[in-house]
Amino acid sequence: MNEIFISYFRKDLELALFLKSQLEVYGFSLWQDLEDLPVGEPWRQQVQVAIQKSQNVICLLSDDFVVSANCQWEVQQAIAHNKRLFPVAKLGFSPDGVTSKLKPCARKLFTLLTSSKMKAY
Repeated sequence: MNEIFISYFRKDLELALFLKSQLEVYGFSLWQDLEDLPVGEPWRQQVQVAIQKSQNVICLLSDDFVVSANCQWEVQQAIAHNKRLFPVAKLGFSPDGVTSKLKPCARKLFTLLTSSKMKAY
């Protein structure tokens, strides 16, 4: 069982990988679609299983994330399976206009401000 599943828009891959690496330094186990998704497997089924097996879901919020059907689907899966949601907002992201499907995530909104490297994103 992985402790954390990171939901992110593909354009934010670099930030997602950085977040993953920092969490792994502290001993957290994470599921990563690029590393843990078997080639040729139905991706949606694999992602759903990964969410089900994770204890927590980090939503890497960006303007692209909130309009992505796939990201919204991942959030819906997390909510449906009663996962703890931890929204992390990209610098510059505003929760204005967040769809109703993401409101549970946006209400817990916080921004990463803890490292100079993160401020570069």
